[in-house]
Amino acid sequence: MNSCTPLLLLSALLFANGTDAVAQNSTEKIRETPSTLAQSVGSGVEWRTDLSTAIEDAKKSKKPIFWYVHTLEGSFMDRQPEVDRYMMGGPFSWPAMVQLLNEDYIPLRLAADRKLCKKYDLAPVQFIEPGILVLSSSGKEQSRLDRITTMHPGWFQTQFNLHLGEVSNFPGSLGEERCLQFYQEIPASETSQESFSKALAELDSTHQAEATWLYAAGLHDLRKELAAQEVLKGMLNQFQHHPLAAKAALELEGQGPYWRGFESYDAIPLEALAANNSGTLAPAGAFSVKGVEERSVAFLARTQSEDGAWRDSIYDFGGTDSMPNVYAAVTAINARALVGKANASETLNRALKYLASDDILNLEDQDELIWAYLYRIRLYCAILEQKGPPAEGIDKLLKHNVSGLVAMQAKNGSWSHEYQNPFVTASCLIALFDASGNRADPENLEGIVKSALIPLENSRSKKGAYSYNLGNSSSPLAGSVGRTPVGELARYFWGVSNKKDLSNAVSNSFREQEPLFLARKYDDHTDMHAYGGFFFWYSMLGRTEAIVELPKGKQREQAIAQQQELILALPEIDGVFIDSHELGRSYGTGMALWCLDLLAEKD
Repeated sequence: MNSCTPLLLLSALLFANGTDAVAQNSTEKIRETPSTLAQSVGSGVEWRTDLSTAIEDAKKSKKPIFWYVHTLEGSFMDRQPEVDRYMMGGPFSWPAMVQLLNEDYIPLRLAADRKLCKKYDLAPVQFIEPGILVLSSSGKEQSRLDRITTMHPGWFQTQFNLHLGEVSNFPGSLGEERCLQFYQEIPASETSQESFSKALAELDSTHQAEATWLYAAGLHDLRKELAAQEVLKGMLNQFQHHPLAAKAALELEGQGPYWRGFESYDAIPLEALAANNSGTLAPAGAFSVKGVEERSVAFLARTQSEDGAWRDSIYDFGGTDSMPNVYAAVTAINARALVGKANASETLNRALKYLASDDILNLEDQDELIWAYLYRIRLYCAILEQKGPPAEGIDKLLKHNVSGLVAMQAKNGSWSHEYQNPFVTASCLIALFDASGNRADPENLEGIVKSALIPLENSRSKKGAYSYNLGNSSSPLAGSVGRTPVGELARYFWGVSNKKDLSNAVSNSFREQEPLFLARKYDDHTDMHAYGGFFFWYSMLGRTEAIVELPKGKQREQAIAQQQELILALPEIDGVFIDSHELGRSYGTGMALWCLDLLAEKD
């Protein structure tokens, strides 16, 4: 993501240049194993590894048990090792948190087996890892947290400090003012290296590792990628026995929570510091539309890489060779979210420069390639629809991507991302409609659309539900919360559907949404409806676009208000959004901003 780490940069270059390092158009997932040092993150915590030992030690010490549940037996959630590393390399590597856990708790790191799952009511999907249970010395549950997706040191310190004093975003011995100096002031100075060396020399050795890490993080946020990496490399030798040295190694290898956007040092509103039953989700009302927009724009700016891309996503269901196409799609989505936003022009321009060439894609791999074309089309249309002269060459880029999208249409009229399906086909039809409104019609547009509508119709039930795969016309509405508005909007745009069908699609999407929301932070399909975290914001965008096309009236007004209220209840504790651990926080943030933008425009 922000810093394109050596590992990610190498992968991107290999695939973009079409080498044979990995089999092309495969679904092989190459998931790197961290180095020995990187794997030692979080080892400063004195973890117990079985509950009986933890209870025995708790009774002797009269301390509560801090049970870190990194997974459950029977859980089919993808990316369990990566999520565990985010926790071990995030809160459990911060010296102040390590000290807190070792002194005030009996720390237990233990996967819950079936017996423990039953005893403590830990069911997959109902309890989404990573999670934490605080137990009494007898093993009785006192409190719990799960769905933790923002690694904020101040938030963790606040939740579990039994002797809570002053709240700080940077808990530790340096103090807030000193932390901000190393994290913000020094990295932004013209003589940052000289200023850093001078300020560091004023600290004793026990404080220097924290200051050095914060300095590297600050450089990273300013897109001074190479400088940040050099600082981290220096930590490996200078502070080799410090908990943050292992964190530095993890971040350098592209697997750490900060480099992937999951660790945050943003100031958190007091109401967001309170413990709740939704993990790191902020309490409803903690952020206004304006507050969300400001924080999200700033987040996207600092998590963008120097070349303009966002590479925090690790969504590899199409195989590792599809990742360049994923990066392009996510970058286009985030750029679309920034169109027309104040203080976002530099970030947007960097993204536009990155997206302007197909060299960033793996054209030999069909997986996820359609999203790169499709979302670039949506981005360029949004730019062309702004008041004032469009950016130079946008019209040509739009036509180029329309051609790329059309070329991927199958003989049966459908499109695919990893496989042919109705929802991708509907999304392509929506993109073509958008393009046609900006004078970018492909040749034989009528034939292309007519051909695509056939498999879409064959996948639609009489009640307006769309199947997950092609050709099933008996799918339940409960399994089509996201696909229903997307499919109906595509039909509506091309004159097959009507206002009543579109209205019903929106109503059905709201009515049946509970399973979609339940799966929001789960990195896999969750049930027979094929929901998963990676479908959440795609579904929310589809519903939003259908809502704003409703005829003016009471239903439209209510739907806009309801959708906006739902979205404003979804920011994380630092005011940005997430889809899943795999698609990442920049994708979730870009999608949420796009939705809010549409709702505000059409309100």
